[in-house]
Amino acid sequence: VSSFLVVILVGTFSILVAQLTQSYLELYDSMVGYAALRRMQIEVDYLQTLRRKTWNRFVGSLMLDEPLEFGEGDIGLPGGI
Repeated sequence: VSSFLVVILVGTFSILVAQLTQSYLELYDSMVGYAALRRMQIEVDYLQTLRRKTWNRFVGSLMLDEPLEFGEGDIGLPGGI
């Protein structure tokens, strides 16, 4: 009878640990997702404060319409950063 109780106790404890571990992993994934959303919101808020002229000058400086050279003499696709 005593060994049966020990087996049941160890099994129950293992299930508890597994549930706590899974809950932690789900909370961590949610935390990372919310942090990324918050950083994106900060970027969007900042971009709304830029003047159109400044934004257009920045986009023009990226030269996205020119092909990107992958290697020396190799002309790649346009739009690379």
